[in-house]
Amino acid sequence: NHLSNAPETLGNLVNLKKLDLGKNQLNTLPDSLFTLVKLECLDLDNNPLNRIPETLGNLVNLEILILGKNQLNTMPDSISTLVKLECLGLEDNKLKFLPESIGNLVNLKSLSLQDNQLQTLPVNIGNLKSLKFLHLHSNPFKALPSSLANVPLEYRCVLGENKCVVT
Repeated sequence: NHLSNAPETLGNLVNLKKLDLGKNQLNTLPDSLFTLVKLECLDLDNNPLNRIPETLGNLVNLEILILGKNQLNTMPDSISTLVKLECLGLEDNKLKFLPESIGNLVNLKSLSLQDNQLQTLPVNIGNLKSLKFLHLHSNPFKALPSSLANVPLEYRCVLGENKCVVT
């Protein structure tokens, strides 16, 4: 696909549960996208997006959110309202930090953060008791919080080629 704009009329699809706008040329997202409260899966990977608005928090039924291969350097604090989220893909972006509110995603099972610019993780990442898969390789970590030990991971790809200290 080569969409450079998603139509505002997306908001008319009030019963939509899955939306795949991946592999496009989207720089921004229409406000109406964040009124689709029944949405369970949103795939926006492989676009040149550099920000996600706070209205992301309106999508309270999201279970899967794929934002990999964009140009994101931050995530909105409102991500904390997505308590049904099970899979969060943020790989291959420009993230330097994650909001503390990420620790509220108690149902999160998979978190992909590889290939970013993260130097540390929020201390409350230890609250993610459902997390099974954590991908952190290829980040310039200086330290990881000791609370990470509280997460019952089945598969760890924590350090990869990173060199860091657990604090």
